Amino acid sequence: AMRANLDMLADCISLVNNGAELGFSMWSVKNLDQIPH
Repeated sequence: AMRANLDMLADCISLVNNGAELGFSMWSVKNLDQIPH
């Protein structure tokens, strides 16, 4: 049971990391678009 919990925790962490990276790149693109080129 402990092993399964650790695996689930690792999955959650990687999902959160992927979401954070995606959110950050979306935010960067949005803000870069507003900078005069």
